[in-house]
Amino acid sequence: MSALTEIEIFNRMAESFRIAAEECEAIALDPKAGPHYTKMREHLRLIEGCCRQASAWREDTRWLPMGLMMSSIHKKAGDWLRRHNPRKQFTMLAALLRQGQKLSEELRDKRAPKSGMILPEMQRDPTERNAHVLVSKPPGLRRSAGGIIVP
Repeated sequence: MSALTEIEIFNRMAESFRIAAEECEAIALDPKAGPHYTKMREHLRLIEGCCRQASAWREDTRWLPMGLMMSSIHKKAGDWLRRHNPRKQFTMLAALLRQGQKLSEELRDKRAPKSGMILPEMQRDPTERNAHVLVSKPPGLRRSAGGIIVP
């Protein structure tokens, strides 16, 4: 199996966004249509995988939140189907997926803000006394009274 090219990754992502949105619209019309739900889930997983591959290919972590969003939507969609009238949620999800397609195409074609690897911004640690200090230690470790990072 050969490695995917960047063009193949983004073409698959755009196609999966389109198909997942169409399947959401079909589910909104007939919530009991199981094949539409199965196909929508499959394409949400494909979008999530494409986001991971885009992140690795471009060394750009800005793609990862979109992949995480697809994963959470995938989980929520099952809960929506168990409700009596999921039409509104799936109609809104179809619109969200169409926006996601546009955003992914913009991000795909947009110039990177810098050369080299793009890492996520450091988050503030809300558990420390000085919440204004940026987190600079790996998760699961703590800073001792003397300032040394220990497990």
